[in-house]
Amino acid sequence: MYPQLRFAALVTSVASGQQVLDLLKHAKFDAVVLDVQMPDMDGFETTALIRKKERLAGGHIPILAMTAYAMKGDRERCLAAGMDSYIAKPISSQELCALVESLATHDLVGSASADGLDKDATDYDFLPALARLEGDIELLREQMNFVLRDAPELVAKVKSAISQGDGKALQLAAHRLKGLVSNFDVEKALKSATDLESRGQEGNFVGAEMVCDELAQQVKQLVDVLESYIANH
Repeated sequence: MYPQLRFAALVTSVASGQQVLDLLKHAKFDAVVLDVQMPDMDGFETTALIRKKERLAGGHIPILAMTAYAMKGDRERCLAAGMDSYIAKPISSQELCALVESLATHDLVGSASADGLDKDATDYDFLPALARLEGDIELLREQMNFVLRDAPELVAKVKSAISQGDGKALQLAAHRLKGLVSNFDVEKALKSATDLESRGQEGNFVGAEMVCDELAQQVKQLVDVLESYIANH
């Protein structure tokens, strides 16, 4: 467990899930880092017991899952288990510190929610983006504002390029849009933008309108989440 890393203070380490539970009975921590694979009970079981106790006694300690390697669905499984975020090995010390500090100080939430959006649309994790910026929240906000300012206009340019059969314009607009959404780990939007960029380069417009419609919806969902986050933080 790694409480409060802003000044590298008071890090406590234990060897098992049961020891985590025992320690939390007698000490207060700002955040917990749990290895998914631990003796006697794994990180998911440990998290479930922590959250069960919190439902009865109140409170919420941020939990960061640590996994042996990143696999598709790992993040969703961790969030569903009650964890706040996760990091995959091999671990960068800078990324770990930025994630723990963000969780511990509540500077950034792992998932944002907004009325009218479906579950997939609200399932955005800003912590990896923050870690890549070494915990610089102001720079992250600046990147959010770039999306809010430029993404809708770029979507319109993508639509226009498709309707006019302009491959070069499509490639350029999709490339710029890909750069914006890539900062926020939104795989569906990134995939759609990459697809359209390739179509523009190849001059292939078959099915491009359908991909563009999907991208427009994905960008709108991201914009809604970012607007909600900025309004509430």
